[in-house]
Parts: sequence; structure tokens; C-alpha cells
Amino acid sequence: MTTKSRAGDVAETGKATARRASGSSWVHLLARGGLSVRGIIYILVATLATQIALGRHGNSADQRGALQQVSDQPFGRVGLVALALGFAGYASWRLLTMVTGEPGTPDRTAARQGLQRVAAGAQGLIYAGLCVTTVGLLTGSGGDHATGQRPAGLTARLMSLPAGRPLVVAIGAGVVAGGLGLVWWALHDHFEEHLMMGRMRQAVRRWAMPLGVAGYVARGLVLALIGASLIEAAAEYDPSRARGLDDILRSAAAHPLGTLLLLLTALGLLAFGLYSFVEARYRRLAGG
Repeated sequence: MTTKSRAGDVAETGKATARRASGSSWVHLLARGGLSVRGIIYILVATLATQIALGRHGNSADQRGALQQVSDQPFGRVGLVALALGFAGYASWRLLTMVTGEPGTPDRTAARQGLQRVAAGAQGLIYAGLCVTTVGLLTGSGGDHATGQRPAGLTARLMSLPAGRPLVVAIGAGVVAGGLGLVWWALHDHFEEHLMMGRMRQAVRRWAMPLGVAGYVARGLVLALIGASLIEAAAEYDPSRARGLDDILRSAAAHPLGTLLLLLTALGLLAFGLYSFVEARYRRLAGG
């Protein structure tokens, strides 16, 4: 047997194992728990964005600020443990999906299936990072290392690498494309791909679908702005131009219509958080 055929057999065995795991009840539990935790985090971020719109100073309006807000509560450590488990579950499910592909309609093109696998892998890595961040807060190794570096710091490190600027441009372009793809996906009503619509009561569908559209559009536009800031940072060779969610929201506050823009964004992020609970209940999972 050649080395190439052995590698192929190993790959097929790995895929078969991943498919069996993704259809198991414990992975379903991890996925639905992770989606619920995602909803909690986005609701907290929406609350922090509203505080910025109202001129109040507090935690940063992003996942890091949301985690800090939980940590500051009387039972913060218990909350952080629950969030860490949820993040780990979500990350595990998305990384498995990267290998097995999304369940649902079989008529997706190969290119679309490939994009969905890439998106699942990226989400898995992001939420694995959030899990590490949460564990850092729990163990007391907080600060910049535990809570994640600012985009400018990460961008500076990437740009210091060989071919760093083209790499940052490529990442930024990918984030912009992903954000605009979410907007397109939401506006073209592709929710049925991922939801068990037959199990959803009509009354639930009436309010859940508008939440999904508003939430995914808001999330997509924010991602596109973050990606655009990365491209700008690379083009001007200025890492400080790279901005995260909190930076973008705070810069929007300086706009003449800043309060309105921030409140609309907060509503969109709140909608996404609430829609996450719909996905936690009705998301189509492998073997489900």
C-alpha cells in the first residue's frame, strides 16, 4: 500500500469517526448549550453597546467586556464556569462540523459546502479562544493575555512577519466577505437550511425569523467593518487602524447620528442573541 493510499485511508477513517461523534447525543448537548451561551454573550454585548449610546463608561462592548461583566457579579465565578463549558461545547461542535459538513439540504454546491466548512472552522477557533480567555479569568491570569489582545496589537504582530501586510489584507478581505455573506444569507431567507422548520410552531416562526434577519444583518455589518479596518491598517502600515467591535462602536458615538446608530446596532446584536436561543432549540444537527 502506498503512502498516499494510507493517508487517504486515515483521512476517511477520521471523517467517519467525526461523523459518528457529530451525531451523538453528547455532541448535540454541547452544540445546543454552546448556542445558548452565544445568545447570553451577545445579549450582554448589546447591553454594553446601549450603555455607550447613553454616554455611560463601563466595560468594553465586546465579548471580553461581557466576560468581565459576568466576572464582576456576586456569583461571577459560577457564571464563568458555565460560559467556559458553553464555549468549549460550541467550539467542539463547530470543529466537528468543519470535518463532516453542515447537515441539511444535499443540493449545495461543492464551493458552498467548502465555504461553510471554513466558516465552521473559524467559528470553532474563535470560541476555543473565548474558552481560553474565560479560563484565564477564572484562574486569575487576567489582563491582556487572558482577555485577549486588542486588534491593533495582534495586527502589529502579524505585520511584523514576512509578507505580513499581504496576510493582514487577506484576513481582512476574508472577514469582510464573511460579514457581507452573513447579510446576504439573512436577506435571502436561508434559515431553513439550518433549522428544523417542521418542528417550529407558526407563532414561533413569526417572531423568530425577523429576529434572525435583524441579528445576522447587524452581526454581518459589524464583521465587515472590522475586516475593512484590517485592510486599512495594512494599506497605511498603521496597526492602530485595526479595530474591534468596541472600537467601532465607540467611534460611531462621535458621529452626528452616533446615538441612533449605536442603539440600532445594540438592537441588532440583541436580536442575534435572542435568535441564538431559537437555534439552540431548533438547529438541525447531524443525525438529529
